[in-house]
Amino acid sequence: MKLKSVALAMACLLAAPAFADPVETFRGLCMAQLDNVPALRAAAQKQGFKITDLGANSFMGARKRTDESIQVNVFTKARFECAVTTSDVADPEALRARFFSALGVQTRKSRVKAQIQGRSYVISFDTQGGEAMVIAR
Repeated sequence: MKLKSVALAMACLLAAPAFADPVETFRGLCMAQLDNVPALRAAAQKQGFKITDLGANSFMGARKRTDESIQVNVFTKARFECAVTTSDVADPEALRARFFSALGVQTRKSRVKAQIQGRSYVISFDTQGGEAMVIAR
């Protein structure tokens, strides 16, 4: 019986997406593929997001089993924006702190400016209608 349980657990682990946490999804998609929309789209699809095109180099995707969405938009004045959202969490302040900590930023704010690879970005955490982690140029 134990062998069957181990096999089932392994099957569940293998079927699960690599990122099942909005902070890790943000890091693994938005940050890892920063400013590279085609690579972002391919990575999101590989992670199980169902993609809907919003125009050239802009898309949104949903992954219901982890209650996450991703939006990539190049039509804003920022020229690049990537956001990962999830529904409300019980402790949004803890998620905000963990989000910024995972990026190596120590702040009590919900919005910071950063220089990444010679470009200026704004990184923000928004709790309006769910939790959103956003990076914009």
